[in-house]
Amino acid sequence: MNKLIVWALFDDANRSIYKALQNDNDVVVYSFGINDKENENNYIKIDLSLNNKTLVQDINKLIKKVGAPDIVFASPPCRAWTTANPGKALKNILENGNLELKNYSHFIAYNEYAQWHAKRDFFKEQSSILEAQSTTLATILILQLLKPKIFFIENPQSSRIFKYINSFCNFETINNKLHYFAYDKNFPKKATTFASNYYFDTKTTKEKSNIKMINLGNYNDRSAIPNELIIDLIYQSKGIIWKKKN
Repeated sequence: MNKLIVWALFDDANRSIYKALQNDNDVVVYSFGINDKENENNYIKIDLSLNNKTLVQDINKLIKKVGAPDIVFASPPCRAWTTANPGKALKNILENGNLELKNYSHFIAYNEYAQWHAKRDFFKEQSSILEAQSTTLATILILQLLKPKIFFIENPQSSRIFKYINSFCNFETINNKLHYFAYDKNFPKKATTFASNYYFDTKTTKEKSNIKMINLGNYNDRSAIPNELIIDLIYQSKGIIWKKKN
């Protein structure tokens, strides 16, 4: 039986997808990202944004090199997609998917009253939302090129990325909602969505976690995904794929 090929896009911080599945004999996982980790197993450095003018050619070369994926995980940067923080550039996503952004005057007024650690730079925040669009659009482009049997796009439940994907990109998803704490008590509760082309039986909980995201040390820790969650999604994915084969 041929192994299922898994591509993990933006899996370059904690490499959660690769670590969770590296001992699964049914799959082979390749991580893709912008960080310098070429010395690590099954890691490929690539700019996964529209700033990469050779993105399509790069993806086609990678298909020939490691094989087209059966399953794709993608965790595009989520920082700019929040509308809850008044210091962020995004104000709203309209029904047609267009972005409503906060202008320079908003940041002048905001910074006048914000505490020093919460002050924001107008140009840096605008750059952040441009990066968010660039990586999100690249994710959709890659999925359209690859046409995997199953895909997952991961972001916090509060992220507006899903509205952007559905409305602006006209890319349909089933938004599977879950809590990290329901899979691993060593994680914060973290309400998260794994958007997919399939419904998955995911876990939520009413329990409160004593671990807070803000207390986690660095970006790698904050971006980690519970092993049990990834293993469960792959287990269900195998069932879907193998059922279709038979």
